[in-house]
Amino acid sequence: MQDCIKNKSYINFLEMLHSITDPLLITRIKEDGFPISKFQKDIITKFLTNKFKNINNIYSINELSNYLKDDSIIKNITTEYLKIVSKKFKECIDKNTEISISILFYDYMIFLININKSSQIIDKRYIQKEMIYTQKFWQENVYEKQCKNLKSISFKQEFKNEYINEFNKISLLNPIIFAQYCTPVSEEEILNIMISVSENPLKYIISQISLSPIFPTKKSEITFERHDIDKMFLNYVTYLQQRKGYKLLNQLNGKEFVLGIHENYSLKTQTFINFIDEYKLYDIVKKEEKIELLPYSNIISLALLTQLFPILEIKIRELVTLLGIFPFKKNIDEFMQYNDPSSLLRELLIMIFNEQHSFENVADFIFVYNTMYNGNSFNIRNECLHGRNYLSGNNARFAFKVTLFVIHMINFRIKTIKENISDIIDIIKI
Repeated sequence: MQDCIKNKSYINFLEMLHSITDPLLITRIKEDGFPISKFQKDIITKFLTNKFKNINNIYSINELSNYLKDDSIIKNITTEYLKIVSKKFKECIDKNTEISISILFYDYMIFLININKSSQIIDKRYIQKEMIYTQKFWQENVYEKQCKNLKSISFKQEFKNEYINEFNKISLLNPIIFAQYCTPVSEEEILNIMISVSENPLKYIISQISLSPIFPTKKSEITFERHDIDKMFLNYVTYLQQRKGYKLLNQLNGKEFVLGIHENYSLKTQTFINFIDEYKLYDIVKKEEKIELLPYSNIISLALLTQLFPILEIKIRELVTLLGIFPFKKNIDEFMQYNDPSSLLRELLIMIFNEQHSFENVADFIFVYNTMYNGNSFNIRNECLHGRNYLSGNNARFAFKVTLFVIHMINFRIKTIKENISDIIDIIKI
């Protein structure tokens, strides 16, 4: 190192670096690990102090949102200035009631999360308190008011009773048909969804804020990390783009197409589940189960809903075992402990996709996974058990009907396998 420091070329290089006076370039040099001069440190300090002080000149929601997205502020802000920003945020939400307040709440929470993650100088206890306050204030004081600011867009579609009765009858007799209505997975159906997305690109490119009692979230985001099935859909739509991209009006990123697929599945599930006779479905499931279920009630309680989750898990373990998947965890430290149902379903779907290169014959498995366990979709089981959604009202009724139908769907698949294939695995004969 001493030889390097004495090297004339290195000295000239440092002199060149130290001649830079642009604060953004100096910051980049410092982040890359090069030494900076005392003069340059003073430039950065002055630059950041002026940036921090800009909070005093902010008077609109848009100005504050832009301030909260500034990386140099996020990385270098002090606790003193963070408290000033917090005060400015509270002033903004007290003075304004328009819908853009929801975006500000989202931006402010992201700001706090990023500071907590990247800053080494901030008081982390203060950040935690601010996060707690912001979330509670939204839930208790803002959410309902913001919902009233939304404009309702609706359309009316009428179905004849004969059609609804026939659809209900067919769906209960063969629930896989219902799954195919709600989660179309053939190449042609997926491509048609992609064509529709490509014809309405702005809907998927522009970020949308979704309001929930817990907190506003970005609607137009699909998480692929730890979501293996959605990664497979991403790879599949990319494959279709390469083969049949000429049919798409606009070439979008694969994640926009996956978002469109989820949106299509969500809308169809919410529509078609309303055609199902809830009482008949509950009676069918109750008669099929060895475990005693509560008497049916038209008032959906948490007890009525959550009693179904362990039954569902038992059914999933039985299903994957029939298809040759060991339902226990495969490591010594967790010897003979049951694997969780979402992992079993993922393993099953990955196995099927690797063999068939599509999900065309397993729309029911996709339906079960998306509605019950996929964080990018309804995620009913996890959202309910963790107290985030499906706890009361129409949401609870929707979750109840879907969970019932999922159990009925898996029972139907298990019966079909046992009746038509006797040698899948030796366990069937035991």
